[in-house]
Amino acid sequence: MEAPANRNKVLLIVRTNGSGRELLQGALQYARTDPYCSVHMDNMPDMLTSEKVAAFASQGYSGILTSEIGLTQDVADAFAALDIPMVVMSAPDPRIAARKNGISFVGMDEEGIGALGAKYLLSLGAVNSYGFAASYRDLPWSYLRKNGFVRALREAGFRARTLDGPDGPVESTGSPGDIENLERWLLALPKPAAVMTDHDVRAAQVLECCSRLGLNVPQQVAVIGVDNDRVICDFTVPTLTSILPDHEQVGFRAAERLSRMMAGRANATYAAKAVKCPPKTIVVRESSKPFSPSAQLVHRALAFIDRNACNGIRVNDIARHLGISRALIDLRFREVEGRSVLDAIVERRLAEVKRLLVSTTYSISRICLLCGFKDPKHLSRLFRQRFGLAMREYRLHAMGS
Repeated sequence: MEAPANRNKVLLIVRTNGSGRELLQGALQYARTDPYCSVHMDNMPDMLTSEKVAAFASQGYSGILTSEIGLTQDVADAFAALDIPMVVMSAPDPRIAARKNGISFVGMDEEGIGALGAKYLLSLGAVNSYGFAASYRDLPWSYLRKNGFVRALREAGFRARTLDGPDGPVESTGSPGDIENLERWLLALPKPAAVMTDHDVRAAQVLECCSRLGLNVPQQVAVIGVDNDRVICDFTVPTLTSILPDHEQVGFRAAERLSRMMAGRANATYAAKAVKCPPKTIVVRESSKPFSPSAQLVHRALAFIDRNACNGIRVNDIARHLGISRALIDLRFREVEGRSVLDAIVERRLAEVKRLLVSTTYSISRICLLCGFKDPKHLSRLFRQRFGLAMREYRLHAMGS
């Protein structure tokens, strides 16, 4: 089938390194299914100026899909002034709040990422302090990850020690002054410590600082990043544990949302809603490991559950895998996690149910089978009990309908 003559000209502004590649893959995956879309790329967000952004208005673009709006307020103001439908692939950014119409945000569940990191570090056991090291002060996605981390620790009865990083472009992350502050902060953490950063580059800086300071990783400082950038994570010393977001899903849903906005099929309420995509998992490497024998045992059990929960495993299967009794694994789980092994299995299955509801059009019956549940009615009752919504309601709400 030939492409329509009057195609929407879409400007896609995204970095082509790290997570930007995955956002790009997701966006282009949707664009290939849309014959009304013609994509033009700008892969140098660091070169954005207010003059360059203002010029987009005269270049015939029907829509803009971008992963960021620059580091300075004047660039954000220039984006806000554009009268072009726009979807930003990130958390809502207050710097562009002046724009009330024709804008939407599709990004990761940033607070969920922070909470996932906190829960993982809590599972390591025998930690004397927990810290969060940000790259820049108050960037929305970084702030939300920190907020989720702090809240999850507070709910578990622990305090989070935070480092906000530089204020912005005048002093950048990784500058001599920033690294000096980071090293001072790391030295002050009671050991053993467990540290999460807002992304992998910052985590790599933490590892380098620990090496210079003579702090052993992970025995004295366990470290976890975000993005699972293989170029970074597989080549740091030690290799870096990282949270794996679903950037491809963000890119796909952002492109889909922009298409609806350009076609006039999205009302103002739809466009204003922020869409949050949950992270996939944690990829565990050498920079983190459990500190106590009980925590190590539970960590192995959690890894087995993560891989096999949707295959119908039972508690006895986990005990058999670990070579211990069911009673012992239940005891250790309650000591370290504060919940039962069965609770962990069900929680992992429900997380996959939520992911499939948002990212696929599969029927409820098919999702039930794929996630290890035998009875759709039982799953429906359990889902409503846990989340306060029926599965179809959750799907409609998550999709912004």
